Amino acid sequence: MAVPLFTEQELAEHKDRCDAVWKEWRGGSNKRSWEECSAESEALRMAFRVETARRIEQRAEEFLNGLLVSVGSRGTKYVDFHKAFSESDTEEMKNLVLLYNTPESRRTLYTILRALAEVPTTWGRSAFMRFLRSTGKQKGKQYHGAGALGADYGWIEDEVRVFCYNVADAYSPYAKVLMSYADVEKEIREVDPDFEVADYTAKFAGTRAERNIPFIEKLCTLLEEQGLADVPIPKEKSPQKERVPKVFKTGDVIRRNTLRDLPLPAHVRIPIEKLDEGSGQWLPSHMEQVVTVLGKQGHYIGLPIANDGKAYEGWYDWHGKDWLEGAIYLGPWNGEIMKGKELRIKFKFRRPGSRY
Repeated sequence: MAVPLFTEQELAEHKDRCDAVWKEWRGGSNKRSWEECSAESEALRMAFRVETARRIEQRAEEFLNGLLVSVGSRGTKYVDFHKAFSESDTEEMKNLVLLYNTPESRRTLYTILRALAEVPTTWGRSAFMRFLRSTGKQKGKQYHGAGALGADYGWIEDEVRVFCYNVADAYSPYAKVLMSYADVEKEIREVDPDFEVADYTAKFAGTRAERNIPFIEKLCTLLEEQGLADVPIPKEKSPQKERVPKVFKTGDVIRRNTLRDLPLPAHVRIPIEKLDEGSGQWLPSHMEQVVTVLGKQGHYIGLPIANDGKAYEGWYDWHGKDWLEGAIYLGPWNGEIMKGKELRIKFKFRRPGSRY
């Protein structure tokens, strides 16, 4: 019968020892200084962590099975860290392991662990994910598993994010066995007492992930002994068809995929809902604009057209491009644009179907 890493009695005894230390600091019969109690509390915590690691290393296969279920299910299943040991002999756990412990999932986990052992200790979870995906600053770095979980191999970003959390995040119980975070800032301060952290980003950068290389090697050996699938081959990319720009004609409907082809300046009619003050109902209506600029970050400049047939340039005319989805192209704008004379719209309007 499977047993937990620690019995309830062992956990209770550990908690009692830690509580007793701080009870003395708060004024027990032999009151001690905060520094003494803090040092002893830290020593107890570290001793418990060392014992935890020792027991896990003796039960490495159960630890490995927890990770294999996550990898084999592509992140859709998660085995609670403690239940990976305490329930390892249940039918439910056996069935999960039988289903997801395949040569392919073992190869994937092997790649992840090998990469974890090789990449720089200054890389956190996000950097590790970018390396496996071959994106951002980590693209092109030459360590084991570079780009192995990229889109070319059939992996999506959320799946890889789950794996990286499990093995490389400071808060993951699995990752705490595979590594510990050393405070580089503390080491620097011992040499330079005047050292200051400028901001939170700099503080986060002042940590180093010390990997438990012997244990990682042991896990990789277990995976090799069980058998690994061949290294996967990236999917062949189908040749991209050359995009044919849309030629807009009067009356054409603007869609998100054709918006980039809109000739500027463009006269457009945008469907809206207008608030009827009398009934309080939102009624179908429309408004006309002159689109003068299509930004690269999801916004455009649209100048409202007044009843006098002129467009008015206000102090801020940026709008979300989603307003142009379904708008009608009325043709190129050849009318007058009034500069420095903002048009005041005296009615409330919104996008169709919007709550606001």
